[in-house]
Amino acid sequence: MEGRLRPPKRICLPVLILAIAVAALAAPTGASAWQLEGAKFFGINGTRAQDYKITIKKCSGGKLGIYKLRYDHFLLIQDKKDDLYLRLDMRVRFPITTVFKHTHVEKFELTYSQNFSDDAANEIHDDLVPFYNSQIKVKATADASHVIVHHGPLFIGSNEVIEPGTKKTAFDPKPGC
Repeated sequence: MEGRLRPPKRICLPVLILAIAVAALAAPTGASAWQLEGAKFFGINGTRAQDYKITIKKCSGGKLGIYKLRYDHFLLIQDKKDDLYLRLDMRVRFPITTVFKHTHVEKFELTYSQNFSDDAANEIHDDLVPFYNSQIKVKATADASHVIVHHGPLFIGSNEVIEPGTKKTAFDPKPGC
């Protein structure tokens, strides 16, 4: 992680929690060359910007196997009170087999501006990495027509941003990488 220690700003963490929750809930349940771009938000007068790109890819082999989930998420706030930049680059091993297997974070990089506190950045890391490493299990149905994702709750600090749940989604990856 990069950044300098500064006093935390109370306005920053709630905005970030909302941004991460939106990105996590929008994550697709898997595909070979399927890509999600979106949830673009540009606030009034261009003072706030948020964007993320989530991709899940598997570049070789059959329909089942180990996919790579990548989050590229940024948040920018520029106004008279704040000048905040935060970027999350996270890569997650996403196994899609016929038995439940846990996802696993392979890379976590958080880059942020000087006025974002190191404590808040550490809290984001310390909450997201264990969530992906121990709270999410994935499996395909026997006929590989659907993927089931089961996860526990995600807390960022003391705020629950994702409730526990299980979701079954059609699994129809597009061929290629």
